[in-house]
Amino acid sequence: MRAAIWITVSLLLSSCAATISTRYPGSDAGYAIIGVGAASTTEYSSYSFLFHHTGKKETGRFTYFQHNIFTSQKPDYSNEDETGVVEVATLPPGKYELTNFDIFSNRFGGPQIHYSSRKEFSIPFEIRPGEVVYLGNYQANIIKGRNFFGMPVNGGAFFVVTDRSEIDLQLAKARFDFLPMAKTQDATPDAKQVGNPFLVSADQARHAREAAER
Repeated sequence: MRAAIWITVSLLLSSCAATISTRYPGSDAGYAIIGVGAASTTEYSSYSFLFHHTGKKETGRFTYFQHNIFTSQKPDYSNEDETGVVEVATLPPGKYELTNFDIFSNRFGGPQIHYSSRKEFSIPFEIRPGEVVYLGNYQANIIKGRNFFGMPVNGGAFFVVTDRSEIDLQLAKARFDFLPMAKTQDATPDAKQVGNPFLVSADQARHAREAAER
């Protein structure tokens, strides 16, 4: 798992900028809802899922800022096992896909490090005017590695993908009561079918956590 993760060191926060706005103001807008969070043992600055219009290059982001020196974000859910947010994006109609993640680390004055998958994936979803699409819930779990001296260091994370639509949609509706929940598509992927080692199903999570600690 660790061998397939892509690590980059960045000196500019602007390298994380998105080009697709998630606050589209048009009257034909639709809504995308996604849960993004982290297990209690996992701590980075932020976690983003990248998306774009199918067949186009411009990229947007759904982001959870966990420990970010520039931005604070109150979790929508928090317990002894995990914390996270339910992001609501307003987008123009069209076909889109999630293609990668970006885990950003910039804590304790160290270098800015990004972790993502070397192999992109495709999780398709469609935005329809006046409708909601739910993309699933993605919980980050830390991957441990070792440095040159054999000391344990953080090496990114994998995500447990689950359908928490009943809870996540309630959380979204509590913040944005105008959301048309009666018209909701559930686009939660089957992680096993996505075919990326960093996206695992609930029944694969235990084995993935054991492998990530080796």
